[in-house]
Amino acid sequence: MSPHTPPQVSPTARVSSMRRRRKSPPPPSAVVVRRSSVVVRRSSAAVRRRSPPQEAKFWKLYKEDKPSCAIVIRTAAGLVHLLAQLLEPFMPSFSREVFKQLNLPLQFSLSDEGGEVLLASRPWEILPRNHKIGTPQPLFKELTDEEVQQYKDKFAGNQADRRARDAEAANMAADQLKKTKLSTTSKTQPAADRELTLARLDIRVGKILKAEKHPNADSLYVEEIDVGGAETRTIVSGLVKYIPLEEMQNRMVCVLCNLKPAKMRDVMSQGMVLAASSSDGSKVELVEPPESAEIGERVRFQGFEGEPDVVLNPTKKVWETLVVDLHTDENLVACYKDLPFTTDAGVCKVSSISNGTIR
Repeated sequence: MSPHTPPQVSPTARVSSMRRRRKSPPPPSAVVVRRSSVVVRRSSAAVRRRSPPQEAKFWKLYKEDKPSCAIVIRTAAGLVHLLAQLLEPFMPSFSREVFKQLNLPLQFSLSDEGGEVLLASRPWEILPRNHKIGTPQPLFKELTDEEVQQYKDKFAGNQADRRARDAEAANMAADQLKKTKLSTTSKTQPAADRELTLARLDIRVGKILKAEKHPNADSLYVEEIDVGGAETRTIVSGLVKYIPLEEMQNRMVCVLCNLKPAKMRDVMSQGMVLAASSSDGSKVELVEPPESAEIGERVRFQGFEGEPDVVLNPTKKVWETLVVDLHTDENLVACYKDLPFTTDAGVCKVSSISNGTIR
């Protein structure tokens, strides 16, 4: 064979080589990431071109340069519109709420063919001039320090660590079942088949016997709480920033006792102390039963009768669904919708937060 003659390749080898070179299409998530980077890059460049100098103060624009102020506002609204389009496959309810508040029809297409990606380089043109948006409302609730820590603990470590934590929590829940006095199972409807109502919550009158700082977390307290029936619960609460330690001692409180136990920074928490927060989140107060209320008494809500679940199933989102309607009224009374937290000694209240949220 001549040195200039190319080597012969069999058809089988040629097909195999072509298969190795052929690239599989990228997954949808990769496409979204790529488009997101294009939109962000073009939009950032556009904002830099249209914005006032870096040393300018944007809050002065309304008084001193209304045309530039209008561009900044329209640009920001356009970027929110783009983010809602990009996130719709992953957070559909968020994106729909954004379009509702922007007072725009739902339109989630974002493609080169339709010109949407090109329009991302001019985000101030996405919303028409003199467009009137809808009523703005917060899209996400603020997570408390306690909730943040719960998520950190829940997803920390590897899969084996999480399995070990789940097993420990299951054992703790089994111990709770043995200690809890319930009516016979023949009279109790299975939790999986029950209607999602307040009757499934085990909220009790408790008394803090001792509270101290969490050894591994600056924002958390560890409390020992008497919840009746000769039972003392260890509960972790994210209240350090709001309530001084000395005010946590010997307090009467309302305790949600049938949450699934969860480890928070190496301390197993066996419930939740209920507290109200102001609308801006700057103030938090404990929900307190009357001083004469009996420790261990179950807090009642008129019209919701029945035994609580022994342990709330986290996958059923019972607490997460009901908590959105817990609040304080104008008279400082803790309520579910318009029903007060009630004990034999009277209703449960907070010190000063009216129309606050309870969690």
